[in-house]
Amino acid sequence: GSPAADGRAFASFMLCVAFNAAWCGQPAGAYETLRSQDVLPAWQDYFIHGGLISQFGDVRAAGRQSIFLADFPSSFYHFASYAPAAALAGMLDLPGLPLALSAWLPLGFLAMAAGAHALGERLAGAAGGVAALAAIAILPDASNYGLRNGLFSFHWMVLAHPGAPYALGAAFMSLVLLDRWHAERSRAALAGSALLAASILVFRAHVFALYLPAWIATAALCCAQRVHRRP
Repeated sequence: GSPAADGRAFASFMLCVAFNAAWCGQPAGAYETLRSQDVLPAWQDYFIHGGLISQFGDVRAAGRQSIFLADFPSSFYHFASYAPAAALAGMLDLPGLPLALSAWLPLGFLAMAAGAHALGERLAGAAGGVAALAAIAILPDASNYGLRNGLFSFHWMVLAHPGAPYALGAAFMSLVLLDRWHAERSRAALAGSALLAASILVFRAHVFALYLPAWIATAALCCAQRVHRRP
């Protein structure tokens, strides 16, 4: 691309990184707080997440299958988001808990932020990219109003169960490619969109159950519009 476009893309990515640091900086340091104060300032499920990261990345878990019951077969579930953090386990020689806090969470948030920006920019230009990023990182959480139930909080879900941001990032990029297929009739774009949609199942099954019907309906609508435009 042109130097101007490359500069704009770099600035957009740095904006995503800045939001990532703002949201994930405190949880990323939670392990040091645990070691110094015996208190973990993060959701308790991170102990489980840390165990699963160790299951996939710690050499001592190799060949022992389930982390919860040694030598018992592991179940098929949405475990794919643990792979990036597990890949660092051997290189850094760290247990799963600090990797869950300082690698798994920030990488997921960054994937979600970058995907949201890409979708917004695809649909509405540079301003749309910034607006989409602001929608997930700045706007007040809807759970602060009405019933005021924190368990319905989008921001809490993002920080407490970071598999969801990985799934949302895949969903956003799937929509980017779906729109490209609709505009350019690129079969490669359609195939990429479908693969990303399918990948959500191994990132977060709950998001997959919501996204797949929407993807199918959108693709069908695009096909119907294309047929209608033909002479």
